[in-house]
Amino acid sequence: MRRRRLIAAGVVLAVAAAAAVVFAGGRPQRRLVAHFSRTVGIHEGSSVRVLGVRIGEVVSVTPQGRTVRVEMRYDADRRIPAGAQALIIPPSVVSDRYVQLTPAYNGGAALSDGADVPVERTAAPMEIDDIYRALDDFNRALGPGGANADGALKDLVAAGRANLEGNGDNLHATLDGLDRALSTVADGRQDLFGTVVNLQLFTTALAESDQQVRGSTSSSPQWPGSSPASATSWPPPCAASRRRSATSPRSSGRTATR
Repeated sequence: MRRRRLIAAGVVLAVAAAAAVVFAGGRPQRRLVAHFSRTVGIHEGSSVRVLGVRIGEVVSVTPQGRTVRVEMRYDADRRIPAGAQALIIPPSVVSDRYVQLTPAYNGGAALSDGADVPVERTAAPMEIDDIYRALDDFNRALGPGGANADGALKDLVAAGRANLEGNGDNLHATLDGLDRALSTVADGRQDLFGTVVNLQLFTTALAESDQQVRGSTSSSPQWPGSSPASATSWPPPCAASRRRSATSPRSSGRTATR
């Protein structure tokens, strides 16, 4: 009885040890390091995805000078293109921020284990503070210390008001006529496209028959038995000389004397 208990205990311990090894080792993984300009919302444990499918997680986030080093691990059976980019995707209703590796692998070279993605191939979403800062910079650029330092912006607004004042009906008629013209073009777009296509076919046919057209325009009539050199002159030299001798005064005088 005691022997059976020892055997059972040994089997349980062996199974437990095997399970511990399996769960401790887990699936084989690859390591990837990416450098971001900022990593707001990314922390250890954030998911790493391809096309929205989780393939790994962030292991560490470490500031390095003016960039942030993010180390990730993903399943070794997942292949990532050698020129892949790492993007931080903003949170949605059902998920927090995560790192997206794009594009999906479609053949060719793949990232090796321990690959490094430079900051030029990473991107982070714009924060609300960045938007406010951009709007503030725009307002300052148009303010008294910027474009309107000498009243240029004020003069521009005043000139626009002077030009548009009392011209509301004309402006309305112009916009209405432009709308009708664009509508006419849009309604006849099929005919317009057909004309362009036919013109393209015509020019293509001319280009393909360029040699035949050149041959037909450069050809000239030839007398039977004449050489190619004499075929280019019209009328033939002998005929021209006979015509000149028949009409010259000297030859007519001799004929009359005889």
